[in-house]
Amino acid sequence: LTDARGLVRFDHLPDRTVLIHAFLAGVGEAVTGVVIGSDDAGVQLVLRGIGEPSPIPNNDFSLGLLGWEVGESPVALVPHEELIQGQVDNDLRLMTDFEGPVSVSRTFVSKPGVRTARVRYRFITSEIPGGYCGSIYNDYYSVSIRALAGAATSDSASMNSLGCAAFDAQGKTAWKELTLPVAEQGDVVQVDVSVANVGDGAFDSSVVLDFVAEQTLNIETVSLRDIDNEPLQFLSASPHPYLGGLTPVHGSIRIIGAEDDALADLTLELLEGSQVVATGLLAPGAMATLLAPFGSDGAVEMTSPARLFEVPASQFPLVCRPESSLQLRIRATSAGGESVTRELGTKPMLVLYDGNNRYGERDSAEGGDGWTRPSLLCMLSHFLSSGLLYNDMSNMHGGRFHPHSSHADGTHVDAWFSGYNERDAMTAAKLISLLNDPTFGGRIRRVLVTYPASETHPFRLVINKTILDDGRPASNVIRHAQKHERHFHLMLSTSN
Repeated sequence: LTDARGLVRFDHLPDRTVLIHAFLAGVGEAVTGVVIGSDDAGVQLVLRGIGEPSPIPNNDFSLGLLGWEVGESPVALVPHEELIQGQVDNDLRLMTDFEGPVSVSRTFVSKPGVRTARVRYRFITSEIPGGYCGSIYNDYYSVSIRALAGAATSDSASMNSLGCAAFDAQGKTAWKELTLPVAEQGDVVQVDVSVANVGDGAFDSSVVLDFVAEQTLNIETVSLRDIDNEPLQFLSASPHPYLGGLTPVHGSIRIIGAEDDALADLTLELLEGSQVVATGLLAPGAMATLLAPFGSDGAVEMTSPARLFEVPASQFPLVCRPESSLQLRIRATSAGGESVTRELGTKPMLVLYDGNNRYGERDSAEGGDGWTRPSLLCMLSHFLSSGLLYNDMSNMHGGRFHPHSSHADGTHVDAWFSGYNERDAMTAAKLISLLNDPTFGGRIRRVLVTYPASETHPFRLVINKTILDDGRPASNVIRHAQKHERHFHLMLSTSN
């Protein structure tokens, strides 16, 4: 809250770039970055209103830079990376120029009947291949769409706030999109884009604009769920034999379009970086509901969460790899040829452990119970030679796994070895040998065991007197838990 002078004070801020976004409906907006800990005495934000619309129809750069306000900002027209052979498709690239922000804008009047304005873009920084991710050289960007009718939306982020994993090896993010509802009778719309070099003028950054689109078709709302109809937290992404080899993604969705048009196709695209690695098709039930005319209501929808997409599991490889996330994107196409996408952020990946050292029954109806993190696949295979057998890990897409209170994120594994049920000195020695494994022992955070009741029991005596090779007391790692007389529970770390 502001004080009597209209000021807000923030204490104990770390040394990093903070983005300040000011917006006042009917007046204007401004975005700038402040480097906490720098010698700057302050920063002034000047609210910029919506300008005069250009009469030149050039939202896609087919007419070069005509109708765009670029001023002295360094810009270039570059071929679009996803170019279709024989098609002319240029992007605008706004580049940093020394230190500080540069910007471009586009103001136009949307056509009558248009419901949304959409801009597609990506952020690129040479700080990433330059090795400066996480440093004070925290370049940032901002993209906004405003309408004279009062609606507004924006996306502002810095290199560090996005995180190193958001960029590919060339320092590029995946394509991003902003969508804004506009007045259907026609609206004045303005797109503002800025990018800034922080800390010095070296290692340029840029924002690449693919297009600004006026659309009737729009994915208005969408909520993706796991197979228990809980919010989707992880995405299972490897071959599996369950559910007909299909990986279902549940959800609800509402898509709007022109009264005389119909939804012709809807897909779920899964991307690593900028590369589509798998595509989910509409489930039969969803197809019957959604592939229909928009009609007088102007919408098709699934209001209750149900099976929405099916991803063929054969599209995914099964390899031990570092932790990875998949970016989710929905693409809708109308019978009239209009196409729109909606970015849904990223979900951490789960993969199926397919070793032959399993015991107990498999939860086939839940898409299997052997889902784990990619970086743990090698670890679980490694302990094959130690005679370990595995039971429950996580279900498809993680999440709730009855009757467990854990096993939700691919890092919990129930295990057993011959002789464990005795829980004697030999059992203790075996567990300690796992924890002292020079390759993966340090990544076992906890081992849950139902301890024998007596304090002088040989199992307890061995555990209590042992210091692990990495310096941890064994009693801090091997902990008592009820209902673990016939198996033990491993809590694993995805990194050392």
